[in-house]
Amino acid sequence: MNKSQRKLSAWQKTINKTLKGVGAILGGVTIGAAIKSTIQSASELESAMLGLQSILEAQGRSFTHANQFIQEYISDGLVPLTDAVTAYKNLAARGYNDEQIKQVMLRLKDAASFGRQSSYTLGEAVRSATEGLKNENSVLVDNAGVTKNVAKMWDEYARSIGKSRNELTQQEKIQAEVSGILKETQFQVGDAAKYTKTYAGRLAMLSKTLQDIKVTIGNALKPGAGAGLEGLLEQFSAIKSWAEANQATIQRCGQGIANAIKVVIKGFKLIIGAIVENWQAIKFVGTTLL
Repeated sequence: MNKSQRKLSAWQKTINKTLKGVGAILGGVTIGAAIKSTIQSASELESAMLGLQSILEAQGRSFTHANQFIQEYISDGLVPLTDAVTAYKNLAARGYNDEQIKQVMLRLKDAASFGRQSSYTLGEAVRSATEGLKNENSVLVDNAGVTKNVAKMWDEYARSIGKSRNELTQQEKIQAEVSGILKETQFQVGDAAKYTKTYAGRLAMLSKTLQDIKVTIGNALKPGAGAGLEGLLEQFSAIKSWAEANQATIQRCGQGIANAIKVVIKGFKLIIGAIVENWQAIKFVGTTLL
């Protein structure tokens, strides 16, 4: 075996070990899947927190103030922290000020308690509704039980200030949305508190608690998992460097495999051709013998 072949063999062994390592870390067995899920939950919360902090700092606003409200918002146990942080981030990105965000998030939680789409958890309904507001998508806002079209909210507010919808500024659109949601949900104020006393509400609280546990465990496991991923990245980087330095060897190996396949295919073609050309004779012999 020459030097290039030995390198190629070693490379193949490294690939096999690396892929087995990826499988062990990222899933396969039940405990692996559970670990992956906890780390993913922790990472999603981390990303949401960092995203919110970046937006608020860029706008010259206080992350500490926002976080204080978020902690109060989730204290009843109905909305998971990641959903609450993402909802706040969506509205901040839209241009809502802190007071507008508080008003809308509280009303969305009240409305979603009994009026959300059945396929959504309460946290998902609040989060997706704020995504709808950010992207001006009324269908998503309806997920939390706010059925009035956002465009109609703009129209009503525009008429109230003597403008057309197209003349509204961004801040006027936001005020229209806040006013529209407050009006639309006025008869649902306090529903979140009522929901905590129901069986479904207690299930939601249990779900949030389990999610909090996943995040806590995920945060504890992330440093170890991060070290493992660093090791994998180093292996893949080494493989990439070797492949780039030995392209000719890899190409010769690939060409050798291709040539072997061509020989096999050519052999099959010759056999099939011979059968077709001599089919009458073969059929005659077969009929005679039978």
